[in-house]
Order: sequence, then C-alpha cells, then structure tokens
Amino acid sequence: MTSYGAVKSVPYTDPASSEIIRREASGPIRHAIDCITTPESVKCCFASLGRAGGRYVALEYCDPSWRTRQAVQVSMPLAYEIFGRTVELEGIYRREADPAKSELIASWREDMQSLLNQGKIKPHPPKKVPGGWQGIIKGLDMLRKGEVHGQKLVVYIDE
Repeated sequence: MTSYGAVKSVPYTDPASSEIIRREASGPIRHAIDCITTPESVKCCFASLGRAGGRYVALEYCDPSWRTRQAVQVSMPLAYEIFGRTVELEGIYRREADPAKSELIASWREDMQSLLNQGKIKPHPPKKVPGGWQGIIKGLDMLRKGEVHGQKLVVYIDE
C-alpha cells in the first residue's frame, strides 16, 4: 500500500504484525485507525499501541469483547457527523448534532485535497458493479463475503 501514500505496509493478518509495526515505528504508537474492524484487525491495532495505551478509532462498531486493553480509548466516528446535524439512527450509531465537527472537516477537506493534488495519497481505483439498484445489493454482498480488496465499488443507478 506504499503506492497509496503509506510509509510501510504490514498485513494485519500476519501473526507477527503488531511486533513488526512496533519495531518499524520511530517511537511508541499512540493512535490507530482501523478501517476494517474485525476481531483480527482490532487485536493488531491494540497490540501495536504503546505500553501506556493510546487512542483507537474504528470506522465500524468494535465489539467490547474484542478489546484487549483498558488503557486504550475507543471511538467510532460516522461520516454523517460531518454535516453538523443529529444522526437519527438507533443505538450506537445515533449521534447528536455537533457543528464543531462540520467546521473541522471543512478544514481537513482542504488538507486532504492538497495531498491528493500533490499525489502524496491516492484513492483506491473504482470497480463498476453493474445492475443499477440491484448492483447495490450485489456490491453489499461482495463486501460481506470479503471479495473486495483495494477497490472502491461504484454502482450507476440509471442503468
């Protein structure tokens, strides 16, 4: 994944991944972002954080039974929060309005666009899923089955 801007890439499925990550780091790791959020990825992130703990951010719900250390602060942001309005979903996915998050993302967007323009980071290549509305179902099934790696699924509704 170094071609996408990472300095180093280690597969989280490697049993020695957290050891490799800690060895490659220039010091204790205090922050981890988990875009996968499976028991294996959570384990890798928690084990990679420094002895004093740190902050772990999951892009999906992280079951408490997967968490191995109390010294790690866990959060799960939702993309919908950027609009600064209440997210009217049930349970753990509900979020109260927070205009400060909308302001933060506005400045962060400019930083990210600059990195994209400079070629320092790049998005995954798109993969077209045919079928219009049924393509959404097909794409979700592909994600559920773990068939999507290093690609962004795109469905054209007007097909």
